[in-house]
Amino acid sequence: MRARTSGEHVHSSQYSPALDGLRAICISVVLLYHLDPGGWFRGGYLGVSVFFALSGFLIVRNLVTEVSTTGRVDVVRFWSRRVQRLAPATLATVAAVLVFTKITERGWSTNGLFGSTLAAAFSMMNGHVIHVGRQNVLYILGPLGPMWSLAVEEQFYFAIAVLFVVARGRNTLRTVTIGLCAVTVASVAVSASLNDYLPRLEFGTDTRAAELALGGLLALAAHRWPTLFTDRVVIKRAIGAVSLAVLVLLFTAVIGSPEVLFQGWIFVVALLSVAVIIALMTEGRLGRAASWPPLVALGRISFALYLVHWPIILITRAPILGQSGLRANIVRVVMCLIAAWLLHVVVEQPIRKVRSTPCRILLVWLSASIALSAVAYAVL
Repeated sequence: MRARTSGEHVHSSQYSPALDGLRAICISVVLLYHLDPGGWFRGGYLGVSVFFALSGFLIVRNLVTEVSTTGRVDVVRFWSRRVQRLAPATLATVAAVLVFTKITERGWSTNGLFGSTLAAAFSMMNGHVIHVGRQNVLYILGPLGPMWSLAVEEQFYFAIAVLFVVARGRNTLRTVTIGLCAVTVASVAVSASLNDYLPRLEFGTDTRAAELALGGLLALAAHRWPTLFTDRVVIKRAIGAVSLAVLVLLFTAVIGSPEVLFQGWIFVVALLSVAVIIALMTEGRLGRAASWPPLVALGRISFALYLVHWPIILITRAPILGQSGLRANIVRVVMCLIAAWLLHVVVEQPIRKVRSTPCRILLVWLSASIALSAVAYAVL
């Protein structure tokens, strides 16, 4: 299966609504791909690659700001912020899946669901997907399968914080830049050297790290050259528009194929994404279009929508709504939007505003994950 990811809403002084608009586009193509894998958006799984580049950019930008302000990165605080941002909605989705599994057998098999629950709760779903490693792996893994991309992101968050700590000193940002360049080269090399075992290529943290690292390098470049988003904007907007057009062709599978892209070429999608991000940050016509309020609103619930869309698609398969068809898919989309909005409003937003110590946040997450795993063991 192919799927998405989280991302970071940055501090208000850095917030760009156009980036939420980009999130909306990405989650839309992922959703349309999962609704009809053989339809118009056969390459919609590449929306995840754009999410990776965007997440890498935003996360590293926040870390660069912290280093510039305080001279260091508070790793525990950083990890606790990530947990507070991502874990509540993730664990709530897992809990809802377990409840639904207990009250009805419709939608998915319980075989392997305990393993998927453990993998989702502890950010190891991509490794679990590789372990299963068959065709139609999303259907085999059931409702939690798309959380593989969240695992890749969260593992990157762990590693990038460690890199900032190891690089601490007079040349912290230069060392981090060298490190991310090395990660990019190594990731592309590993992807190119592997055989055609697609699950390993598509879901491996090492094989997808280049996409996140390229986003991070953009953040470092923007810090090094403050006029990056304000100088020669006409050229950058033109390059961004062309890059977006190429991404659309990739999303519709007019060009590109999984076999080619994942064997060393997926980083090209991230490069195109970086060009689009630069264009959006210049605040031209493309940026204003991406800042259209409905797109921004959809982008704000993109994480929740990513979590809930696949379980809902599985639940509403035949005989409820039929396997496909425009009318059935419209109903599914409406259901996904309602569920995502509820998850965002009831779980994400309130918990994000809770003030607590980093250690307590991490302890609560660990306790909740263990408790949820125990419940899964008991009911499955």
